[in-house]
Order: sequence, then C-alpha cells, then structure tokens
Amino acid sequence: MSPVDEEWYPGTIDRANDDGTFVVKWDDPDGGPETNNLAAPNLKKVKVFKDYAVGDDVRARAAADSAWYAGRVSGVNSDGTFQVAWDDPGGGPETEDVYPESMKKRVVFLDYKPGDKVEASDPGDGHTYPAVVVSKNADGTFKVRWDDVADEDAAEADVSARDMKYPALPVSALEVGQKYLGTINSVREFGAFVDIGCEIEGLLHISRIMDGLVDDIHAHLEVGQEVDVWVSHLREEGKIALTMVESKIEGEARKEPQDLSRFVGLDPGSWYAGVVDRLLSFRA
Repeated sequence: MSPVDEEWYPGTIDRANDDGTFVVKWDDPDGGPETNNLAAPNLKKVKVFKDYAVGDDVRARAAADSAWYAGRVSGVNSDGTFQVAWDDPGGGPETEDVYPESMKKRVVFLDYKPGDKVEASDPGDGHTYPAVVVSKNADGTFKVRWDDVADEDAAEADVSARDMKYPALPVSALEVGQKYLGTINSVREFGAFVDIGCEIEGLLHISRIMDGLVDDIHAHLEVGQEVDVWVSHLREEGKIALTMVESKIEGEARKEPQDLSRFVGLDPGSWYAGVVDRLLSFRA
C-alpha cells in the first residue's frame, strides 16, 4: 500500500531494513518515488506465474503507457523476462521484454463453427472485416468468406483464431439473468468494468463480487482476469449492471408470456400431481 494515497500497487521487495520494514520498488512509479519503506501490514504477497512458453497467448502491460495489450510469447530471456510479440503494435515496436508480473495468460476461443458470423483480420492488409466461417483447417486456422467481396478469387482467406472474434452484441440483445465469460478491463474502488463481448462494458459493483463485504477489491480482481458474470440489471440509460453472484441478480429475466389457459377453472384449493423440473439456487 502506497503511503502517498493509501492505494494498492504492484511492486517488488528490494531489501529488508533493520527496523523490520521493507524497501519496496514500485513497478510503475508514475512520477512518484521509485521506492518506499513499508511495514509488513502494508504488504501482500502476490503469486506470479512464471512458466510461460513460446507460443503462449497473453495479455501484457506495455512499458510506454502501462496499458494492457494482447500478444504472444515469442522468446524466453535469461533475466527472467519474456519477449512478447504484440498482436497489434499500432506503429510501435513489434516486440517487448516483459516481466511475468506484468503478464496474464489469455484464452483464445477456438470453437468457431461453419456459418458463424465473425469479424476477422485480413492477412493481406491487417484490417478487420465482417465474414462468415466456412470451415476449420487441419492446422487450426479457419477458412472465412468475406462479406461483400466482388472479386471471387479474394472472397476467402485462412485466418488464425486469435485474429477472429464474434461481432459485439448490441445492448438490446442482452437479457437479465444471462451468464457470460467476461474480461476485467479496469478496476476502481467502487467496482470493475467488464468486457462481455457487448458494444459497451458492464459495471461489476464491489457489492456483487461475492457474498459478504469486500474490503479491498484489488485482492479479488485485476486487469485481464477472466470472470463468470450474470447480467444483473439493464438500466434505462443503456448501462449494464453485472454480478459474480447469481443470487444477486436484481430482477427476473425477461421471458415470453406463458400459456396458462389449461389452468383456467381449476380449484385453487385442490392438490395435483407434478414433477420437479429443476432446482434453482435462489435465496429465501
């Protein structure tokens, strides 16, 4: 915990002091002191995965702006860092040496089916266009057919799964109670903003991360982390509220009206035989 603003930031213990405190070197000083002397109660040990291998898909933090970007491990260095080749360098360096503390494994969806509508990166010019999956190739790539291409010879291309994604869902397609695998894009003291593949991010409030009180959101969530979330509420202004706890869904999912005509005229005081269809984990 930084003594400047009492917020939690990643760092490394440089050495121990004689008075029982520790010299902590910050990963990103951001204009502040590069080190601080901190007591043990202001430190939390973080488990860091260090067994990355060449070819692993990752999200890594770039040194230039401290933002997280998608890439792939292209080398293992002797100093403990990893060479990361960025998926989209954006005019900057194509690779960068990154410490494992600034890396997270990235899951690439591989189960596209023929007929799926996707957005794919054209190997020819690197731009993204709408397309339809034709088939899966033996090498793991997918053959896609571009929308609205006049030249039949250029109508199809082989594209890697990491260069494909489903089109963003419109908010109107969401339903309360739907479950999604989301990725944490940013973390604030009040909650986190999560990408669930929609045209806008959803807000995961700190009160909906788990049952019980969350004192430190950073102890539970971090940028790049994948989480299971449910749509908790759809605000009138088009905002999306999410929850990691299914029982904290605010309202019932919208459903088609049920046909109850067969129950008309039945005696409400009578008993009838029935079969349990399913069990739900709702609170009383």
